Amino acid sequence: MSKKEALLRVKNDLDNRRCVEIHLIWTNGEKSGIGNPNAIKAAMDALKEEMERQLNEL
Repeated sequence: MSKKEALLRVKNDLDNRRCVEIHLIWTNGEKSGIGNPNAIKAAMDALKEEMERQLNEL
């Protein structure tokens, strides 16, 4: 699978699924999560913007 194909698959997930929780794994092995809908939206918006940037570079 090419890089573009992989990015398009991830983009499709970002566009067509709803994230309900983000899991964080810290360098010391501890884990935590984000469940706040506003924080999740901000993170997802940033991911979508970065995805578009990377696709436009190809």
